[in-house]
Amino acid sequence: MVLTHAMGMMPAVDWYKANDLFPLNDFALSRPPHQFNRVYGGKLRMMPLGFMFAYTKKDGTYNFNENFQSPGGRESMSVNPEYLEWVYQWDLEWAERMGIDGFGLCLSGNEASYPHAFNQFKTLEKIIENNPDTKIRVTIIICGDELPNPSQPDKYEWLKRFCKEFKDSPAWLRHNGRIVLMGYKSVGSYDTKHGVDPDYVRGAVQAHKDLIASLDIGNPIMIYDGTEYVPGQISEFHITPDPELLGPVTKVPCEEFEGLTVWGGVIPDEIYPGNYRIISDEVNRQGKCWGMPILNIHSGTGQFHISKPGVERLIDTWNFADETDAQLTQIVTWNDSYEATCFAPSTSINYAFTLLNEKFAYKFKHGEFPKDEEDKVFLFYRKYHPTADPYLYPRATVERDRNLWGENDDMLHVLVFAKDAGTIHVSGTSEGTVELSLQKGYNEFKLKTAINEEIAARIYRNNGLEHELISPERVTDRPYREDLVPWGWSSECRKYYDQEFGSEFRPISYYSQRYNDGIPDWFRLHYFGTTELPAGGLPNADPDGDCVTNLQEYLLGEDPTQPNSRYEIGFVWDELPNAFTVKENQPFTPRVNLNPYPDKKGKLVHAFLYTQDGVLDGSYPHMNKWHNIPINGHANGWSLRNWEDILYYRTSDDALGMDLPSGYTGIYRFWSPMSGHFDVKCRLKGLSSGNATLYIMLGDEELGSAKLQAGQDAELELTIDLESRDKLDFIIKPDGYQDVKVVLYPEIKLLARGGIR
Repeated sequence: MVLTHAMGMMPAVDWYKANDLFPLNDFALSRPPHQFNRVYGGKLRMMPLGFMFAYTKKDGTYNFNENFQSPGGRESMSVNPEYLEWVYQWDLEWAERMGIDGFGLCLSGNEASYPHAFNQFKTLEKIIENNPDTKIRVTIIICGDELPNPSQPDKYEWLKRFCKEFKDSPAWLRHNGRIVLMGYKSVGSYDTKHGVDPDYVRGAVQAHKDLIASLDIGNPIMIYDGTEYVPGQISEFHITPDPELLGPVTKVPCEEFEGLTVWGGVIPDEIYPGNYRIISDEVNRQGKCWGMPILNIHSGTGQFHISKPGVERLIDTWNFADETDAQLTQIVTWNDSYEATCFAPSTSINYAFTLLNEKFAYKFKHGEFPKDEEDKVFLFYRKYHPTADPYLYPRATVERDRNLWGENDDMLHVLVFAKDAGTIHVSGTSEGTVELSLQKGYNEFKLKTAINEEIAARIYRNNGLEHELISPERVTDRPYREDLVPWGWSSECRKYYDQEFGSEFRPISYYSQRYNDGIPDWFRLHYFGTTELPAGGLPNADPDGDCVTNLQEYLLGEDPTQPNSRYEIGFVWDELPNAFTVKENQPFTPRVNLNPYPDKKGKLVHAFLYTQDGVLDGSYPHMNKWHNIPINGHANGWSLRNWEDILYYRTSDDALGMDLPSGYTGIYRFWSPMSGHFDVKCRLKGLSSGNATLYIMLGDEELGSAKLQAGQDAELELTIDLESRDKLDFIIKPDGYQDVKVVLYPEIKLLARGGIR
């Protein structure tokens, strides 16, 4: 069997938040509603996939436990109005198309989950009634941390009622007549020490048995979600990891249940093969069913940067299912914002991951890829190289492994299912257009991308062009916003867009150039509210009358609708305290966009970053949580996470305070808005027992440093030439592994304008 779960049905970007990036400017407000809509962008440019209708409320906000509501008022924007009545039909049709056998609903123990399950089952019952040959079935995923206990005895009461109503439904996933249930976080604890404690696991197993017995659905099969890593591997690094602990805690659920899988996702590539072999060996030794997680999770933010380039990890895990004698595979998906899953079509991967998984799911079940009568090509690559820092909206943290980041994330991963032997010409590579030989069937090529070149694949046989695939997305050196999700495009993407949205629909493509004029789509979308050619939108136009053309404005990172500011000699960048001013009723989403924070001229200048590994190379993640509420005694500021102690805030004397826990290095960045000659000063005050060093750096070049003793001051002063967009970093690096609290007083003054260097 091939399983997946409904968590993956979320979009690869939080649309309501993401579209705040596209302001309702005067041009947009002058257009008719069907061309511009704040949430969805209108059918001429930025419409999300159909399943979004199921997961948003009427006002465009998103709520997991309210996604069973059919939001009215958008019928004219829906490609298929039927999806508004049967909100899960799109998901299930695609799951069926790609060969999914079991579609698990990962639901909480709360009553709000009942309508979600009810509508999912009812929708599939309708599909089966209309097409009795439908193979996909649905089931319930039981969350181990939501099980009934003395403190929450009513958890999953809705499931008991649901099972009584639906126990005979043809929609249930069954094996040999028995209903199949799945688990998530079955051990019920996020403490990794509990996960490797056999006695604790026995308690979790018994709690599952008690709940399952109360459901009155006969003798169901339970696929338990087991422990997949041990303390010291991805957390609690003070503990020496012992992967052999996985054997005993895998055996415990196998003594009671028929199958075991693990959820996958956050476990790094260097760890999971060893761990999964121990787990699968034990499951197979017990004569039970091992379910291999299929992983290729990428994320715009957060922990999923560990995924390999292209779709290497996806292919590796499908192959690993064969190596470990898996009888199940679980295509692992996630539902947080800014992520791309292996299942659902989305804004970055389009239909490409889904269609590729269809091939591998078939191979898993039948031992070989399906025989194609037509050529199928897949292209996967990052939208920008790791050295290109997003200018307008860095937005959030990227916890990337910088030891690997610059080496492997410029891959152009080309997969071809060829109907016959031939040659393929791939353009947009670091070596220009390359010619490669194709064999019949499966082909895989790993190339490198080039900047701002058309990426295309053309297959030739008998001196003639037989198949052409041109990707609408290019690789840019000027990213619009921070985004680690790769771009995916395949031979059938356009076919399904035409089928589901019509031939006029254009999928999101920030870096495509609709008019091939040097200006990417995002630039017109952001400043003019459309990818159509607006009045004044041509490359040589100058709508703001500042004698700088639109093309030049794009290349300079300027706003084409506002005259460019001129900085007078003696200008002082003293806006830093304003970046930490409490905003009344300030929504989180727009606020997070203010990292970097603008200067008095409106240029994004002041940025707040950090690093953990102490490598000072100029490439750092941005702080990503803004708080208007008191944290650590401070009324407002930035923190790395809601629950982290790392915090930047405004002090009582209008300076920049930094609370840096052990292992963190704090960074304030001045992102120069112009070329010129600058006077730079920085005083640093030590507040705690820890010592630190203040560095002023331009990229990885150290311009000066000063030691800071606890309770004392340090100071640096220099004059420097900067070019526009240079990044001048003020870095506070604690000495050793200790907590440090400091106050930073940076002063930056313009001494002369112009390209000095």
